[in-house]
Amino acid sequence: MIAARVAIVQDYLPQYRVGFFTGLVERLADNGIDCVVVAGRPTGSHAVRSDIGTTTPWLLQASPRQIVIGSDGPRFYGYGTDRYWRDCDGVVMALCGTSLDLTMELLRKWTSKRRVGVWGHVAPATKAGNPLDLAIERYQMRRSDHVFAYTESGADFAVTTGVRPEKVTPVMNSTDVSELLGAYNSIPQSDVSEFQDHHRLTAGKTFGFIGGLDAPKRIDFLAEVLDYIWKHDHEVKLLVGGRGDQESLLSSAVTRGQVVMLGYVGSQEKALLLRSAEGLVNPGRIGLLAVESMAVGIPILTTDWKFHGPEYEYLEPGDDVLLTPDNVTDFGNLILDHTNDSRQVRQHTGKQYPSVSDMVENFARGVQEMLA
Repeated sequence: MIAARVAIVQDYLPQYRVGFFTGLVERLADNGIDCVVVAGRPTGSHAVRSDIGTTTPWLLQASPRQIVIGSDGPRFYGYGTDRYWRDCDGVVMALCGTSLDLTMELLRKWTSKRRVGVWGHVAPATKAGNPLDLAIERYQMRRSDHVFAYTESGADFAVTTGVRPEKVTPVMNSTDVSELLGAYNSIPQSDVSEFQDHHRLTAGKTFGFIGGLDAPKRIDFLAEVLDYIWKHDHEVKLLVGGRGDQESLLSSAVTRGQVVMLGYVGSQEKALLLRSAEGLVNPGRIGLLAVESMAVGIPILTTDWKFHGPEYEYLEPGDDVLLTPDNVTDFGNLILDHTNDSRQVRQHTGKQYPSVSDMVENFARGVQEMLA
């Protein structure tokens, strides 16, 4: 018997969220809560990533509108999505100061009687926040019925803004890595060797990059690092799994055979990349890549750039993540120092990581508390 209905609003549904939402919808149904996900389609650099999730029964495809002030002015998101969740008892939206739908719903929630939750990084992490935007987000958190923070630090930040602790849930943001681990552990070594031969890889001198090829991943910086490495060792290669609007910045490295572009990678291709690599190179934002790297046990090589995602907290410096000062020379030398001349790929051993099943349980508990 359905006792309540709740909607979760997303800008768009990336493929890596499908496993989480599938589990959450099923878990909430066990408690008599019908859950739908309202999502638009990716725009801008996200549209080029080619990682949009497939159609599922719980997805309502929305057409949110944007209001743009001036050619380079602020963008106000999500205007008009309320028509998709007017019949819901609760709605959870991304914490965003420029979300008109969220602000309007918070203003009218005493008359609508609908419970409102917000979720996301919560604490400023991936960019320097605009003071006005941050002030609006603090208001949104305090007026919401529940705050779903990606990690513990985000939950702590929400409390410092005045949200009562019992209204905050750290969901421990994660992604489903079961298919990846299955592929990683089952691929025959002969297939790995064939993959390495096909791409002319040197074992011990191959690295991987997984993610969007866009500004948050600092592809311009990565291109400079590759130029530096090329001057010192022509055998070092980078396998790139991902798409994005800045992939052309790697064209010189591709032309000289230093970079192999694999495009968007599913579990099988990603497993082959990981089985061939000494480490993952990521000088830009580290987010859910942290979960995948921990599950497999492969280190991430990065810099002390200050705008990593909150999932960076999961990584243990010196073990899960190796970092240098944020400059081309130091980072290039870190990669060179992590190569080996044995012509053997380092063996990686996975460790405990925040699982998507734990995230489902945490989020479901928060939804129940929000509706109570």
